[in-house]
Amino acid sequence: MDKKEAIELINKNNLESIKGYTYMADHEHNTSAMVILGDYYFAKHDYNFAIKYFQEAGDYKDNRGYNRLASMYFYGKGIEKNYPLAYKYFTKSYLNGDKYASIKLADMYINGYYVNKDASYALEYLEPLYNFYMNEHIKGNYKDNLLYEVLIRYALCYESGEGFKKDLNEALKCLILARDGFVKQMEYSNKPYNLLKYTISEIERLKKDVVVDSFELLDLALDNHNSFEFENDNNSLNLIFDFETPQVVVSLKKLKSLVTNRIVIKFLGVTDFNKIEYETMRPIDYQVKGDLFRLYDTESTLLHFRFNSLTDTIDDSNSYYDLIEMLQRGDVVVKYSDKEEKIESNQNGIKYLGRDYKSIDEFILNSPLKENFSRCEKIYNI
Repeated sequence: MDKKEAIELINKNNLESIKGYTYMADHEHNTSAMVILGDYYFAKHDYNFAIKYFQEAGDYKDNRGYNRLASMYFYGKGIEKNYPLAYKYFTKSYLNGDKYASIKLADMYINGYYVNKDASYALEYLEPLYNFYMNEHIKGNYKDNLLYEVLIRYALCYESGEGFKKDLNEALKCLILARDGFVKQMEYSNKPYNLLKYTISEIERLKKDVVVDSFELLDLALDNHNSFEFENDNNSLNLIFDFETPQVVVSLKKLKSLVTNRIVIKFLGVTDFNKIEYETMRPIDYQVKGDLFRLYDTESTLLHFRFNSLTDTIDDSNSYYDLIEMLQRGDVVVKYSDKEEKIESNQNGIKYLGRDYKSIDEFILNSPLKENFSRCEKIYNI
């Protein structure tokens, strides 16, 4: 066989093609052929040949070979887990400039696989990727952007506090940005779906541990906005701030770590409520003395009342993919301006508009609700 015959066999795109790839790998040192053969033998569970061709591809500076070989040892795919060898081959790929290997080496330091657990070392691998891909993110380049996978690792570093400052707020911020990025990537491919599911579940878990002082939130609202609505009902009063400018939303994310444009400050047990009418709002501020609250501008008192306590709530911007977590809890109602629709969810799958879906995954990826979600006013569990 010569090169021409090998290419002819490859072009047949059948089992005979393997002979062509073998010739190209063994005689022409074609690394793409080596990787294809490695994948072929791996699928056939012939792991000795898979390792042989992955190793050769890596030795010829094709990082796909080293990464596949390292992944076999890292995950124990077809062979016993071996973190030292995984570290060895990921390092070889990393030294050849491979970005995926950087992420996996960071994983090893985050989890303490073969190396000591140390977030600061992990960030040395992640930071160059973060800087490069964040720039791409800012430009609006979402497809094949590794930033969101990097942000998942950043979140783990902030949460662990191993050799790094522990900061749950920062961890949550990273996950939220990652979630939004994966949602963007879903417009191009379903490939990020499992990462999106994982990120959503991690956000829900961390939200429970993040606490912010309500007065801090009120400070931010008053500093960044000059109008509000209020509702006085059943001895409670709500100040409602709706934000339109991106700068304010970013400020809210920094404090509360949520993607939102709406904040409600609820004062409980309000008594002696007084309101002065006004036409044009000027710069505003507030005073708290014991249980006395006074909201004022430069010339007059706008609100004046006594209260027992206060809380805050954030209306998180609904994402279609938030349904994953809601459907795991049970049935969901989707409310439009003129109607409501029910999504039935149980261990047997999902039922929506008379159609059955085998799983939540199938529903999320294929449901017609995906196209109509922007018209929804509210989604909630029942």
